Amino acid sequence: MARKNRISVPNGIYHVTTRIAHGAMLLKSDAIKERVVSAMYKTAAFSGVELYAWCVMDNHIHMLVHVPNVPKEYRVNPEIDPPSYAFGMRPAECRIPIWSKDEDVPITLLPRPPIGFKLPDEELLRRIRILYNVKTAERMLNRWTAAISSGAGYLVDEEKDRYFRRMYNISQFMKTFKERITRMFNDDYGHKGALWQGRFYSGLVENTSNVLSIVAAYIDYNPVKAKLTTTPTSWRWSSFSTALGEGDIANQCRKMYEKMLGLKWPEAKAKMEAIFNDKLPDNLSEDQLRSMCDYYDEESEKVEYYREHDRKQDDDETRPWKRSIRASQAIRVNLKIFKGAFIGSVEFALKTIMSLPTDYPMHKTRSAKRCKALDWCEPIVA
Repeated sequence: MARKNRISVPNGIYHVTTRIAHGAMLLKSDAIKERVVSAMYKTAAFSGVELYAWCVMDNHIHMLVHVPNVPKEYRVNPEIDPPSYAFGMRPAECRIPIWSKDEDVPITLLPRPPIGFKLPDEELLRRIRILYNVKTAERMLNRWTAAISSGAGYLVDEEKDRYFRRMYNISQFMKTFKERITRMFNDDYGHKGALWQGRFYSGLVENTSNVLSIVAAYIDYNPVKAKLTTTPTSWRWSSFSTALGEGDIANQCRKMYEKMLGLKWPEAKAKMEAIFNDKLPDNLSEDQLRSMCDYYDEESEKVEYYREHDRKQDDDETRPWKRSIRASQAIRVNLKIFKGAFIGSVEFALKTIMSLPTDYPMHKTRSAKRCKALDWCEPIVA
């Protein structure tokens, strides 16, 4: 059965998780984790995306990824934003057909969108040097020069277009990243067979400092929940812990926390620490918390249901979805607190669904699933 298309939007932020097949602890080595982090940043630089937060565990990886719009200087028409969010769509022959109710109308497959932007050769080669190496970029430039001299410049344009389609898109970023790690294991560690456990998870995250701080804290708190360490700062392989250190990656991590939270690093650091230290109420058992965080109603898959759902929530304090704990407290419990395709408010989910282009494949069948675990509340900074 063909896979469903992911929800992908312009200027989107995504909470991404990808796991090693069978839960194998293949990432346990510090040397491997270091190479994974390096590959993350190299792939991000090539793809034109930003790593807001990340955490490398022994058998899975969390990332909070911002996929910005294509910069105006690269666009064919500066006033038209290319549909780069759709670049990751599979070719027409691999996608779900659009079935028509009219028997006389044939099954149609939407074509891939036009690219709509081009990077200068020096910028494209710079990114190739980062992702691969200097020799690869030199060989590529020599091949392009020879092809143009022989009158086969169209082949050069086609090759460049293939690289452009790998940029400014969450699916293409993850594809490139996972391919790099797979090759590393196959070539250097003699791994055979599937390395990754199916598709990666991606949840679209609302672009507000409050939501982003909670999602980033959820990512950074993973080693504590897994009982691998006692504090997020003592786990070396996370963005927050790295931001406390020195070096280029540490500087990048600090800049991303500043950008996410709209604060200077000392204030951003204090806010993240307040989230980590925000303890659960003493009289709340784990079973009670689980029932609160895992509340789910099948009707909530219907977009229209949300409006009535929220009105009832405001009017009735006894409803089971009325939360009495903060999001910053809930991340301390080993629960899957982020569910569905969206992380944020109901309004954000509705707005996203309604704003998808009319030709986005199968988008009308996707339900707007909110994060039902908790309400977003600011942590108390001491």
